[in-house]
Amino acid sequence: MLRFYARTRDHIIASEEGLTYHPHTGNPFSILWSQIADLRPHALRNRYDVVDHQGQRLLKISYELEKIDDLVSIIRKNLQNTTADKHLTYHLKRPGGTILLWILPLFLVQMPSTGFTPRTTFLLLLLPLGAAWALFYEIRRITLDSQGLTIEYLLRRTRLSFNDVQGVKLEGPQGWHTIRIQRNGLKLFKFSWRGDESSMIWKTTEDTWRAFLSEKQTKV
Repeated sequence: MLRFYARTRDHIIASEEGLTYHPHTGNPFSILWSQIADLRPHALRNRYDVVDHQGQRLLKISYELEKIDDLVSIIRKNLQNTTADKHLTYHLKRPGGTILLWILPLFLVQMPSTGFTPRTTFLLLLLPLGAAWALFYEIRRITLDSQGLTIEYLLRRTRLSFNDVQGVKLEGPQGWHTIRIQRNGLKLFKFSWRGDESSMIWKTTEDTWRAFLSEKQTKV
C-alpha cells in the first residue's frame, strides 16, 4: 500500500525525445520513444506497463497519476507514428470481465462452506453468462488503421472495413458512450466504452474513415 501511494505521487514528463520519470523518491530516468514498443494495461495491478521491443518492462505508470489520460494519449500517438501502417490502438483500462474471471475461483472455493442459499444459487446460475460475456463480448482492444477497425475480445476478434461504413455516431451519457457504426447492407455495429476515451475513439474513427473516403475518391 505504501509503494502504491508513493507511486501515485510520481510524475512523468513527455518531450520530443521520450519520457522522463520523476519518482517521489530517488533519481529521475529517461526512456526514448524509439525504445517503446507497446503500452499494456494491467487492471488488477491498477497500472500500465511500458514495454520495449523484446517485451521487457521499461516503466510502470499508475492509473492514479494526475492527467493519466493525457499522458496515455501522447504515448499512443507516438506509438502510432512508429508503426508502418500508422495504426492506433486503444486498450480497455479496467475490463470488468477480467476481474470477474479472477473472482470466479474464489467464489467456487467458498461454495462448500456457504451452501446453496438462494443468493449463492442465483449467483451460480449467472456465472456461465458472466464468463461467456467476459470471454466473447467484452471488448479488450480496438485497433484503428487507414482501412478499418479491428475489435478484439478475449477469445475472438471482428474486422470492420471502411469500405462498408456509412457513418459513425456517438450516443449516450458522459462517461458511458455508445459508438454506432452504420454499414452498407450489413447490420449496425455498436459498442460501449467507459471513460472519456469513448469520445476520442469516435472522433479518430470518424476522421480516419473520412480520410479513407477522400483518398478513395481521389484515386477514382
